[in-house]
Amino acid sequence: LPKSAENVEVKIEDPKLCRRYMGAVVRGVKIGPSPEWLKASLEAIGQRSINNIVDAANYVMFDIGQPLHVFDLDKLKVPSGQLRVEIKKLEKGEKFLALDEKEYELKEGTLVIADGNSNKTLAIAGVKGGAEAAVDESTTDLFLESANFDPVTVRQAGRGLGLLTDAQKRFENEITPELAVQGLSDLIALILEVAGGHLEGVVDEYPKPVKPYKVGVS
Repeated sequence: LPKSAENVEVKIEDPKLCRRYMGAVVRGVKIGPSPEWLKASLEAIGQRSINNIVDAANYVMFDIGQPLHVFDLDKLKVPSGQLRVEIKKLEKGEKFLALDEKEYELKEGTLVIADGNSNKTLAIAGVKGGAEAAVDESTTDLFLESANFDPVTVRQAGRGLGLLTDAQKRFENEITPELAVQGLSDLIALILEVAGGHLEGVVDEYPKPVKPYKVGVS
């Protein structure tokens, strides 16, 4: 992946709960219907087509098993051009409006993705995105997320809210943080293909990289 996005700052409160957080800024996209091949691919596995951006994220997740999320960059607070993303536990409970337009009561200690400038909760880590920075027809600039979260933390958060999302299922089964880079690069390539735009930069916060191991076969 290309150069680092200097205008994006990622802060991980506890590396045991968020093992890796990758992000990318993509500008100048055009939201619209997905091409027929992408619609057909998702419908073949029982997924409804939403738009080219959301479909791209879902396609890559179902393809390689890495959950992804996309935020509308213009809905995030970026004073002096600096975006701050924080992965942290909530200090107190709060109400959270999710992408499904339902309101959830988040308990103190829930792991969330927050806008570090406004302190607003953007997503329940590994479980569900929020309406605060949702992509819509007027979106032109994106912040893409490819991360790795602790399986137990994700399971407790989701089950505590009565949720079981596709992303949550994958994190519950524990995936390697090494998959995040492939997920992000695949998502960037697909978005540029189906929605245009250009990649501005990438950020990769990886506090404790996992040690690779070799498997021998005959």
